[in-house]
Amino acid sequence: MEGQWYLMSDNPMLGVRRWGLDTEDGTIIRTEYYAANDFMEANLRQRNATAGERFGNFRHVAAVPMHIWAKELVAPVKQADKRFISKWLNDPEHRAFRTFEGDV
Repeated sequence: MEGQWYLMSDNPMLGVRRWGLDTEDGTIIRTEYYAANDFMEANLRQRNATAGERFGNFRHVAAVPMHIWAKELVAPVKQADKRFISKWLNDPEHRAFRTFEGDV
């Protein structure tokens, strides 16, 4: 089946689909994250529902997909780098991950 992509796995719960392509050198795996819109819309709904509320201890402020968490936040969390995490969460580019307004 060389030269054709085939479905290796599909996880609708996580919105992740993995495709494989067999080549002479091995198998190439492509991961597709197709539930991102639903995830971001859920964050937006929660952010809108909490608009105007006060910031307090144990406030849920963000939800980040696991593939982004693993790529960008695992190391700072392990190092207890609160400054980096706050900066990352407060970055306007990452607003879609926020579930609560205000600066962390």
